[in-house]
Amino acid sequence: MHWRTANPEKKRACDAKVYARNQSHILRQKKRYHELKYESLIRPYKAQYLARADVIESRREYNRRYHPAYYAKHKAAYLAKFIARRSLKERAVPPWANLKAIEAFYSVARDLTERTGIKHEVDHRIPLKSDVVCGLHVETNLRVITRNDNRKKSNRFVDEIVRTTEETCRSDG
Repeated sequence: MHWRTANPEKKRACDAKVYARNQSHILRQKKRYHELKYESLIRPYKAQYLARADVIESRREYNRRYHPAYYAKHKAAYLAKFIARRSLKERAVPPWANLKAIEAFYSVARDLTERTGIKHEVDHRIPLKSDVVCGLHVETNLRVITRNDNRKKSNRFVDEIVRTTEETCRSDG
């Protein structure tokens, strides 16, 4: 039997140490890999796709016709997902939360979207739902960022918070 299958906890701990030691190098490699992949695979096809306005318009038309039908057919699933998210958010609001300040973040996001034409969303710095830790729906955990950046971040921590936590751990012992 292999050591790694016999000792999964030790293997995980070992991997975590290696990653922590080489995190910046690993992230640079990942970024370089994705850039190369984009340059070689996606960019040439994207240019060809964007050059064909008829194809883009036919996709838009297809989506306009198909999405309402799909939504109607799967309405229960959409509603379940929406209700679960709303419920999660409601449970994450403590009694001491400043609801006016929270509402202001959503107003700012709406205003920025209208002014710039770039979609903005309210992001939870510490995600409401995560394998590591769950944040709260309070004004100190919110920020307004572009929709693109929010999708990239997904359910992960913001780098500043992770770095601050690591520094705190190092100084504690």
